[in-house]
Amino acid sequence: MLKKFMNQVAATAPAGETIDTVLGASTHVKGVLTFEGSVRIDGKFDGEISAGGTLVIGEGSIVNANVRVARVVVAGQVHGDIAATESLEVQPTGRIYGDIQTPELQLSRGVTLEGKCVINRKPDGSLAVNIGEPQSPRAQASGRDGNTLRVAQNVG
Repeated sequence: MLKKFMNQVAATAPAGETIDTVLGASTHVKGVLTFEGSVRIDGKFDGEISAGGTLVIGEGSIVNANVRVARVVVAGQVHGDIAATESLEVQPTGRIYGDIQTPELQLSRGVTLEGKCVINRKPDGSLAVNIGEPQSPRAQASGRDGNTLRVAQNVG
């Protein structure tokens, strides 16, 4: 059982990184979370998160917080704004209901993003955007105001 859990934790951790702390699925924390290193949330968190490290929001988790960290991986739900100073990765089960700001964004198929997205420029002036393979030649995104963007060709 522990081995299976550790494999699931490792599967969502950024490459080459280990998770220092895990807030389990049955855990509900309210307050301010600050840390260095890496933290994974598999339960529920309400409050504010600020860190210089990596935050992994596991599948099935619910985070009601504004998040300001270096690196974020989202596989659960986030209700609040995310400011990632280095990178933001949203996995297929990830749901974000709030604005995001980051210099590097990676979106997988199937994600939900309801909010404003700002991709900051890197110091060399280039943009860092990595969009996952679309399921078909058509992609669709919907914003908070109900406007819909349709793309007729794959972005490559």
